[in-house]
Amino acid sequence: MRLAMVFTFILLSLSAAPLHRARAENIVISLRNHQFEPPSQGTRAYVDTTIVINNLDVTAAEIGSAALKIAPVLVEPNSQVEFALGRLNPGTYDFFDAFHNDTEYFLVVQ
Repeated sequence: MRLAMVFTFILLSLSAAPLHRARAENIVISLRNHQFEPPSQGTRAYVDTTIVINNLDVTAAEIGSAALKIAPVLVEPNSQVEFALGRLNPGTYDFFDAFHNDTEYFLVVQ
């Protein structure tokens, strides 16, 4: 009986390990020549998601998201900003540079 309990515990521990690793999604994008690289990416729904945006331009950017209700944040040249988004529902979420209206990034959550 005791051996069966130990065996069950080990199986449950091993089967839960991949689920734990799948919980976080880190997305790194760059801002170069006033354009996001890549211009869009996909991720899984209901997974803790963090986006890191590296500003590789020689000018500052003001990054925000209307869909996620993130007010624009100033990002100095050659620096980065990190947004912890939490678990997102399926949908498409935009990011923009308030200093350059034609600069957009789309996060597609499925």
